[in-house]
Amino acid sequence: MATETGSAGDLTAQIEQARRAGRRAKQRELRAVRAEVVDGHLHVWLHNGVSISLPVTLLGEVDGAGPAALAQVEVPPSGYGVHWPRLDVHVALSGILEAALGDALGEQWASRPLVRRERRG
Repeated sequence: MATETGSAGDLTAQIEQARRAGRRAKQRELRAVRAEVVDGHLHVWLHNGVSISLPVTLLGEVDGAGPAALAQVEVPPSGYGVHWPRLDVHVALSGILEAALGDALGEQWASRPLVRRERRG
């Protein structure tokens, strides 16, 4: 026989706590809000006001595509990358960072929190 381990109030409090934790985690994640290709460069604007710009030739997945296909870049609802529907290509933000900064540096930064506060004694 199952026993009840908490009240409905406890469950409601736990649900709200999980929702707050989810909102905090989402704020720390990098998300794209806008992207465009101009003069052979991909420009991506992030939710935190930072923008990234790099030559599309650094993105092997779309290198060699024509200007018309490249111009149709989209940001999917998740914001975790960019998508070219005509090319059927999706590049994650971590891939864009790796292309712009180098493989090791892109991976290193993609796995770190955006803000780190130092404690002062």
